[in-house]
This record gives sequence, structure tokens and C-alpha cells, in this order.
Amino acid sequence: MQWYLKTFKNFANVQGRAHRKEYWSFFLINVLITVFLAGIETRYGIDNILTTVYGLLIFIPMISVSVRRIHDLGRSGWWVVLLFVPFLYLFLMAYFAFDGESGPNAYGPDPKTSS
Repeated sequence: MQWYLKTFKNFANVQGRAHRKEYWSFFLINVLITVFLAGIETRYGIDNILTTVYGLLIFIPMISVSVRRIHDLGRSGWWVVLLFVPFLYLFLMAYFAFDGESGPNAYGPDPKTSS
């Protein structure tokens, strides 16, 4: 949960790096919350209002943590554009599972040693 809150505190920061734990904690908690909200919408006949509002709320933080995650892998933040390309986003998501570069890189210090 600390990583989830850390990502929200850093919601618009695309500088630096995010390691796997920060990215995947934020991603998985968002999936769980979205599924929970979808269940409420289904149960009470609400037409995607809760999930849409929540999706808008997490859009910028998700992009920023994705940019920082790709920085940890030594790549430009522009790679995140692939998240919006059908099927290519699956390759990027798999790439996010790889360990980041050890030590400092062009995007900042190693988040494993600096957190």
C-alpha cells in the first residue's frame, strides 16, 4: 500500500525511475479497485460511472509511473506510447516485468538503492 500512495504523491512526476515493486503495486491495486467498482456498478445498475471517474483519476499517475518504470529499464519515456497501441501494449507490460538497470543511468539513481 505504501507504493500505491507513493505513486499518487508523485502523480505528475515523469523524472527519475520507478522499480518493479512501485509499478506493479500501483497497477495491481488499481485493477482490484476497478473490479470492485465494476461489481458495485453491476449490482446497482450504475452505467460505468464509478469506473470511468476512477479511470480518469488514475490516468495521469499511471502514465507517470509507467514513464518512470521505462526509465528504470534505460529507455525513453516515449516508449509509453506503446501502451495505447493494441497488442503492442502486451509486450511493453511484459517488458515492465524485467529488472531495471543496476546502478545509476541517464534517468537517475537506482531506485532499489535510493528508496
